[in-house]
Amino acid sequence: MYAKARVLADWKEKIKVGWPGLALYVEGQHDGQLSLGEEINVRAWVRADKLQPGDFSVEVVYGEANDDVIIPEHVLPMEYIKKEQDGSFRYEARLKPTESGSIGYGVRVLPSHPALGGKHDMGLIRWG
Repeated sequence: MYAKARVLADWKEKIKVGWPGLALYVEGQHDGQLSLGEEINVRAWVRADKLQPGDFSVEVVYGEANDDVIIPEHVLPMEYIKKEQDGSFRYEARLKPTESGSIGYGVRVLPSHPALGGKHDMGLIRWG
């Protein structure tokens, strides 16, 4: 009867133990001008000694940028590509803003499990 709750509790414990060792590296265009319809290719590598890609989600968060402050308005899930030779997990996304103006973006990693009520439930996030 409580099997699903035990599985989720065990997973949460695994995340709490593994999260401090998680590192995020991001590569993508950081400044310059884009015309409407142009894309930014964003790549990210997640090093997670004790966690696997199924344990977390990687997202691009973007929105209007004013004086180095980003107003987050949109979330774009990144696609898992492969495990690199160094053991990191590679993710990619094509950011194609639908509005003109100055935009800024960041990449975040959040714990992810189908039984979680919401992606912020555990209060854990890693930004890059």
